[in-house]
This record gives sequence, structure tokens and C-alpha cells, in this order.
Amino acid sequence: YMTAVRSWWAELFSRVQPLLLEEGGPIAMVQIENEYGGYGNVHGVPEDEQYMRELVGIAREHLGEAVVLYTVDFGEYAAMRRGSLPGDIVLTAGDCGPGANYERLYLGQRLMNPKGLSPQFIVEWYTGWLVHYGEEMVETSAVQIKDELDELLSDGTSVSLYMGHGGSNFGWSSGANVGLDKTQPFMYQMDVQSYDYNAPLSESGDHGQSDADKYLSVQAALAKHADGALPAEPPANPKILQEVPVTFTEMALLMDSIDLLRDGAPVTADAPLTMEQLGQAYGLVLYTTPLGGAGEGQQLIMDKARDRVTVMVDDKAQWPTLDRGNGLPHTLRLASSGARLQLLVENEGRTNFGRDLVDPKGLLRTPRLLGRAGLDGAWTMHRLPLRYQEVAALGYEPLPAGALARAPLLQQRLRLGRPVGGEQEQGAQQQQLPSPAFFRAELPPLAGRGDAWLDTSCWGRGVAWVNGFHLGRYWAVGPQQALYVPAAVLSFSAPGDGDVGMVNEVVVLEMDGVVPAAGPAMRLVNAPMFNSTEVLCGAGL
Repeated sequence: YMTAVRSWWAELFSRVQPLLLEEGGPIAMVQIENEYGGYGNVHGVPEDEQYMRELVGIAREHLGEAVVLYTVDFGEYAAMRRGSLPGDIVLTAGDCGPGANYERLYLGQRLMNPKGLSPQFIVEWYTGWLVHYGEEMVETSAVQIKDELDELLSDGTSVSLYMGHGGSNFGWSSGANVGLDKTQPFMYQMDVQSYDYNAPLSESGDHGQSDADKYLSVQAALAKHADGALPAEPPANPKILQEVPVTFTEMALLMDSIDLLRDGAPVTADAPLTMEQLGQAYGLVLYTTPLGGAGEGQQLIMDKARDRVTVMVDDKAQWPTLDRGNGLPHTLRLASSGARLQLLVENEGRTNFGRDLVDPKGLLRTPRLLGRAGLDGAWTMHRLPLRYQEVAALGYEPLPAGALARAPLLQQRLRLGRPVGGEQEQGAQQQQLPSPAFFRAELPPLAGRGDAWLDTSCWGRGVAWVNGFHLGRYWAVGPQQALYVPAAVLSFSAPGDGDVGMVNEVVVLEMDGVVPAAGPAMRLVNAPMFNSTEVLCGAGL
């Protein structure tokens, strides 16, 4: 680990050093660790103290002695003591959100730092919060943020807004947490694709909203303490002028496309290998082993599968998919017998906080059938990183009208993505496909340049690309029901950023086999979709 740190910091600090304040640049301080007190114990474990001192040494080697180095930990002395070094070796600072006990944070800093060298410094002051799938989108009080920010600045505290501007975890980059829910300390919680955070500036650069305009609230607090007028606000990013239907006209079944999608030759072993052992970081791995005609009615048990598994027998999915967030072990009663058991395993996101920071993906233990010691045959593994160049080259076939009509209907209402009321509820219809499938659509150049959102609300779960750009995952459980599509990704009929006069291509991989009953369609909309209280699938698409 430290070899990698030294290599990365050598490259990073070679770019930082010319920008230091001492060199006439804008960088006044450099942080060397983040909330280490949540994991280690610098005060009580010699190896942890050595680690922190080594970080200081590497930074000094590349940046010199003048630059101020600092760490940040939770806003109280015990966490700071576990996560930093006392004295003047490194400045210790804290983080917290509105409503925190600020005096406790300042006391922790004073106990850690030399007398007279402990400014009141909140490195992360939370303007919102992160969100996991299945939760409601966070809305924190803009009024409270305005009032407390004014009080902090009046008290001489230096504050860094986290976040000042929300963002997007495009592609596979959204992460996960384990143990944030104290009632379920081992629960894996997958972050939504958006990192809007209910920040003063939203994912798309617009004013954040809660009980008031959050941008204007922060601006009002800052204006009271500014030397002169604040800079003028730049114009808002334009949005597409109107809703644009996205009707998919081509389709390719994933299981028919393995040879085109796989990265290199299949790997065969006596037991399943993890994604990392296969040399893969993200995407899917397809595990195949002989069933020998067995299966129907038998209970499949997977003790360690990370993170989401689509179980198939001879290319036919055995719904529902199994998700790590629902707890372990995974069990599923097979609906059919066959020659091959196939397990399509998805990496849902690396754990970036909490337990299980060492978070290997794939099958960590050989699955078994209830009453049998294990599945005894060899395992064949296909690496499927789902790079766009392979996805674009699949053998898509035209999707005739009514081609999905024989897929069974799911009649349900969705509230925050969850079925409500069971099958007796009418009005919300979706179809269940026999296996995961890719869908492709082409749109003419759009009129009226602007950002858009791809509405995925009536589908199940999968990933989406627009013009080769990987937007990321979608999942009906919400709260995010539409993926942010920056204008630069799209093609328009007028000159400007992005391509002009080119068709727009939309490709989705539907992993759970759920599409609207009215047909495979989505739409581009001109506003985000969070916390949709009720989605009637099949209506209006």
C-alpha cells in the first residue's frame, strides 16, 4: 500500500508544488489523511503512528517544510486523537454539519494543536448528505444553513462547504457504505448515481432547493462578511426545451453476446475466482458450472456473493435477482433443471466508508445446492467489463412491434420504486423478460441546446449509455429515477458544445428484465426526478 502511496504522491505533488502559496500560487494547505480516526488509532497503535509520520515525511520530501499539512477527523477529541499526530507536526482539524456541538470540535482541536496555533477550522461542513438506493433524497434546511453559517463566520471560524456544488458519479464510479446504519452494522448500502447532495449548487449547476433557495441562503450569509460585493453569478445552464421520447428499436440478449463482450479468453478453475483474481475492476463476471440435469425445486445457496447475482439455468434467468444489500446468505429455489448453472455477478460499487474497505467482488465462496456439499464441476468464468466499444458492436436485431408481448405482465404500483398493494393493484404494468438484454435507440439531433435527464422510472435495473458516454446505473427502488445527461454529451441541430447534426444513440442494459408493458421506451426530460411518490408504469410512455 505504501509503495502505491509513494508512487502516486510523487506524481501528484510534482504538480502541486509549483502552485503552493510559498511559490506564489493559491494552495495554502495540504491535507494528508481523512477521518483516519474512524479506522485506526494513532495514539494507541505504534504501526498507526508510524503510518501517519510516514505520510508527513513523504509530503515534506516533495513539498518542503513551509507548507501547512493537516488532517481532518470527526468533530471531537477522541476521534482526532485516534486519527492525527499531536503538536506542530501536522495541524488537526474537524468536520461536522449544522446543529453540531461546535465547542466540542474546537476543544478537540485545541487539545491536539500547539497553543496559539489552533484556528477554528471546519474542513467539511455538511450542506446536505449522501443518499443510498431505497432511501428518500435528503433535504436539509437552507434556513438553518444560512443562520449557522453566519454565526460561524461571525465567530471567526473558517468553513469549507461540503458540498458547495453537487456532482455525478458517472460510469461505474458510484460507491457504497457498510455500517452507516447503526442498527444493521454489516449492511451494504449502495450509493445512488447522483451526488447532488442537496448542495447549494445542484448536480446540474442550478440552485439547490429545500425549505428555501439554498444557493441564495449561503450567498446572503457570505455577503454579510465579504469585503465588497460578491462576484456576479454566471448564467444558468440551459435545459432541453421539451420532453423527447426514446423508443428502442433494436435488442440483443446478453447471453447471446458473451463472446463479443468478454475480455480475453474464458478462465477455468476448480472453484470460482474473485473479480480481482481475474484481473478485473468493474462490470460483470459470468460464472458457469455443470448442473448435470439437476436444478428444478432445489435450493441454491450462496454464502458470499458480491454484490448482485442473476441466476440462470441454460441461459434462462431464475428471477428475482439476489442482492447483497438484502443480507446473506443468498438463497433461491431453482425453477428449472438444465445442463448449466450460470451466475452473472455485478460489482455494485466499492465500499468507500465503513466496514469492509477490503471489498473483493464476485463469488468469494463456492455456491452449493441444499443437501449437497457443493457444485463439484469445474467453473468457467467470462470477464465482462462492459466497455462501450464492445457494447456498440453487438449483433443488435430489429425489435418488431409486439416482440415482447409474450413476456408476462407485472401489475403493480411503485412508490419510491417499491411494489405497493400487490398484484391486485391495477394501472401499473411492466413486462418480465426471460434474461438480461441490451436495447438500442437512435434520436435525431435535438433542437434547443441544454442539459437533460434520461427517465428510467418504468424499467427495473441496469446501466445506460448516451452517445458512448456511460451515464451509470439506474434502479427502480429510487430515489433517483432519471440519470443526468450533460449537454456536452448530446448532439444538437445548432452549433455549440457537443456534436452537431449527428444522431443521438441511447443504449441500456436491463439487468432485471423489467420493461414497460407499453413497450421498451424511455424519455429525455428537462428536470431531475427524485423522490417520485408514485410511478404508474406503462402510462404516457
